[in-house]
Amino acid sequence: MDRSCVAPTTSNRYFSPRSYATNKEDLDMAKKKKAKKAREVVVVGSKVKDVVRSAGFRSDGELVQAVSEKVHDMLEAALARTESNKRGTVRPHDL
Repeated sequence: MDRSCVAPTTSNRYFSPRSYATNKEDLDMAKKKKAKKAREVVVVGSKVKDVVRSAGFRSDGELVQAVSEKVHDMLEAALARTESNKRGTVRPHDL
């Protein structure tokens, strides 16, 4: 019996979290996600959840952080565009 493929149970002493990874790339990707420093949340969590709820869906616990990460990415791109245009003011069209 290959113990690396055994599903976790309370009585399974051979379970390892690595047993679910399909290859080395999956393990590396998981390490990179953990290593990435969490940035400050720049969105209002209750407002994000209200939008999702009003559409008739439920929101995952990590949704607010993910939306905030996307906003950070958009702002970083806007800052780079502003700098490349030699301006000191970020404008809506930089997004």
